[in-house]
Amino acid sequence: MSASTHTSPGHIEMHRVGSAEYFEYNRNTRRWDNRQMPTLTDGEKAVLTLSIQGYTMSEIADRICLSPDTIKKYRQRIFEKLDVRNISEAIVAATNSKLL
Repeated sequence: MSASTHTSPGHIEMHRVGSAEYFEYNRNTRRWDNRQMPTLTDGEKAVLTLSIQGYTMSEIADRICLSPDTIKKYRQRIFEKLDVRNISEAIVAATNSKLL
């Protein structure tokens, strides 16, 4: 069991360790829908890992030799892929999904 990244109650997911496939319960149809885990690029993983370690966006940019604007783009793509609103939710989602 792990913390949910959803903002509303009633979301149930089943994950198999080591698999990119998971099942999400659809309350409307009362069936389990087959889903695929998102994949993160190496750059997105680096940004997320450094965020977990507490670095700011400008510190991350300095550490991996990219511009702060590039780091912002990576974070935006992470948020879209994981369907989250902020870095804290992204960390929880990536950790729960074993993406790092």
